Amino acid sequence: MATKSELSPKLMNRQQRLKIAKSWSQNVNPKKKIKAYKDHFGVDKYCAAFELKKAGVEMSEKFAERWATHFERKRAHRKQLQQKKRLDPIQASSSEFGGDGEFYFIAGHTSAGFPYGITWDQALEDQMITREEYNSREVI
Repeated sequence: MATKSELSPKLMNRQQRLKIAKSWSQNVNPKKKIKAYKDHFGVDKYCAAFELKKAGVEMSEKFAERWATHFERKRAHRKQLQQKKRLDPIQASSSEFGGDGEFYFIAGHTSAGFPYGITWDQALEDQMITREEYNSREVI
């Protein structure tokens, strides 16, 4: 049975990877640290950039900051969407009718029961409705 220090790099958890990330990165081409980390430890590029940044590894790649902050931006966006959902009165009233307030026109439902059709945003974009109709939309 392998001890913790003998674990395959792809079987290591984040805490174990962070412990060795800085020393490991010293032997890697500075221009390809994210890709090398991703391949060596079996993580995706977002995770690799985040962990390298968290471990304090110097990276020369221009996009490293973008990858490292991907999860924070995604989390903030998800939180913003949830807050918008809570504050949108149309969605709250539409739950009585079984809809979610997103559709201007429901063309049908998939075999799994999900609706499909034209959203309010698409209807506005395609000039099917005016801005006033979009702002005063009601679920019938």
